[in-house]
Amino acid sequence: MYMRPNLFDYATSELSQDAFLAWFCRWADESMTDDKELKASARAFLKKYIAIQQPDFEDEIRKVEVKRQFEHIDVLLTINNNLSVIIEDKVLTSAHGNQLSRYSNAIKEDRKVKLYIKTGDESQSQKMRIESEGYVVITRADLLQSLENCKSKNEILRSFVERLRRWEDATLSYRQSDVWSTAQLIGFYKDMERVLPGSQWTYVSNPNKGNHVFNWMWVELPDCKMYLEFSFPQWCAAKQEPYLVHFKLLVKITALNEPRYDGPQKVLRRELLHKHSRAFIAHANGLVYRPHVLRPGRYMTIAEVGFEHFAQDSASIDVMKIAELLHSYEKAVKMYAESENKC
Repeated sequence: MYMRPNLFDYATSELSQDAFLAWFCRWADESMTDDKELKASARAFLKKYIAIQQPDFEDEIRKVEVKRQFEHIDVLLTINNNLSVIIEDKVLTSAHGNQLSRYSNAIKEDRKVKLYIKTGDESQSQKMRIESEGYVVITRADLLQSLENCKSKNEILRSFVERLRRWEDATLSYRQSDVWSTAQLIGFYKDMERVLPGSQWTYVSNPNKGNHVFNWMWVELPDCKMYLEFSFPQWCAAKQEPYLVHFKLLVKITALNEPRYDGPQKVLRRELLHKHSRAFIAHANGLVYRPHVLRPGRYMTIAEVGFEHFAQDSASIDVMKIAELLHSYEKAVKMYAESENKC
């Protein structure tokens, strides 16, 4: 079947997305007269998010000056010569270090708006951290809502929207497939995050090409922290293998107050690993089983259970049902922590 090539299937970097956002926002300028629909859409987008942080800005948008990489800011807009709009743009990466506060401090004007646009997926905990820096988070779904309302036939706009829509639909389609892409896996994690308080998901790199992990239920013991984690090896997506075959619920620990030197650190980790694996498996009374190999490390698996305990196939995946089934594991972790802390 013929598929029209999409520019943004090839221009996938954050720099390409910076260019699109700069181009789109520039259409709000009064000099843009040859596409009224695109101009109206750009103005509506800016007004919507300006109103969140500057509700007293009621001026008609007339002039839009666009700068890229000014003080390392992805896109900086100056509206009507009296309002600055900082746009930090991300695709797959996340904000790091003090970059958000640095960009904010670089713009001295009191009248400014700070936007964080993420077309990839962001965990709720990361989103809250960004909002605490005073930025409005605009997700892929938010951006689609604004752009899909535009009736312009502009090829650049339509191509950008088409690619975002495919990405969003793939993320939401995990229930309809036994073989998940990374997008579908993240869709599952995002739904689980909504029903498990205190949970978060992230990408973890490792020698096996890394994986996306989902963890929650952190408790502190006298000598370590303990938590629950969903994990799935990233290589299964590349091989088109069913995610459900490899999914596992892991019970993990990470040591507290580790010594600085490598030798004592390895001994401590090994002792903690075997001690808590034996004790927790006995405490859980058949609920979990011992991993095939106990591997000392910074984050160590002491017990696990296969995903087949929660769903037989993709059609039976129900996040609310899974959350209910997880209560027994959460209770086991909580009670184990209480018993350890009484000793």
